[in-house]
Amino acid sequence: MNLYGFAGGDPVNFSDPLGLCPPVWLCKLANFSAGFGDAVTGGATNVIREAIDANGTIDRGSGSYVVGMGVGVAAAAVTLGTVTAALGAGGEGTSLSQGTDFVVNTRGSAVAVPQGAAGPSAPSSGTGMVYTGGQGGPGMDGKTTGVRIMDANQSQGRRVNYMNKKKQTVDPKSGQTISKKDPRGHVPYP
Repeated sequence: MNLYGFAGGDPVNFSDPLGLCPPVWLCKLANFSAGFGDAVTGGATNVIREAIDANGTIDRGSGSYVVGMGVGVAAAAVTLGTVTAALGAGGEGTSLSQGTDFVVNTRGSAVAVPQGAAGPSAPSSGTGMVYTGGQGGPGMDGKTTGVRIMDANQSQGRRVNYMNKKKQTVDPKSGQTISKKDPRGHVPYP
């Protein structure tokens, strides 16, 4: 009988006192995959694993996770380079994707993006990111064509602003132009 079977016969380098991750090769694969996914998605897969309580077997300090992160970063860099080359050198308005439905931050807060909008791209002023060129989508009027996710500043926290083709602030549900002072104009984004 192998008293160290829970650790793949190597209790110095591996531990699994609750028996959650047999066999060892599967644990390594899970950790590598989690690291890769977290690197490529900017941590969104970790948020999803937390939400569905699936992080119990992931060891974010393991060598497999770290290697997965490294491979994920490299894959993302190669993909980014390929996409950037395909789009050509560009300034504002150059985007990496088209057709994103929503954006999720590391706290799990989601922002709906108009259907078919391209982004993210840098805004013409300030900080944050912009998705433009879309039209409506679930819960949005067809006049809603873009969304800007703004970083916090000295007077306001992170917030979201929906816009029309003329880049005027709109109520995303009705598509009607609203004042920038209207609370619907700067929706908090924790």
